[in-house]
Amino acid sequence: MAKQLTIQVSIYGYNEHRCDVLLKKDLPEQAQSNLVVLDGWAQKSVMAIGFDMKHSQRWLCEICGDPAREVVLDPKPNLRLEDPVVTLNMHQLCEAQGGPCHSAVHELIRKQALAAGSPPSGLQQPNATTAPLAGSCIAASHAKHKIGRDIARLAK
Repeated sequence: MAKQLTIQVSIYGYNEHRCDVLLKKDLPEQAQSNLVVLDGWAQKSVMAIGFDMKHSQRWLCEICGDPAREVVLDPKPNLRLEDPVVTLNMHQLCEAQGGPCHSAVHELIRKQALAAGSPPSGLQQPNATTAPLAGSCIAASHAKHKIGRDIARLAK
């Protein structure tokens, strides 16, 4: 039985800009021998990481090259008790739901899922909001850092 979940995160931006991160997360004891428990625990763990992934790079939209403000998460679990792995693809987009860039990435995700023989992820995306630039720190959500102002970043 495995003692850790391997999470392979790939962040995709404009012009094939990419960042790969390999994470190992200790499995709770009850998830080490029960695939149903492992599946539920892995989903929650991976989504928590995906929705809170920070990066100091100024990311541009994977499709058009405009500043990225949204991330589309595409988890691909390969859960076995012996060696559980989840690949999490994070697509940087300029739009907050809808539009040609959003449609292009979802079509790419659909084609990849069909080629792999699995259904596309049914992951629910959060409601559309005005988001800070990808790579911004938490201060970007405060009023003094709204759109049109210099946005605080984790690193320069």
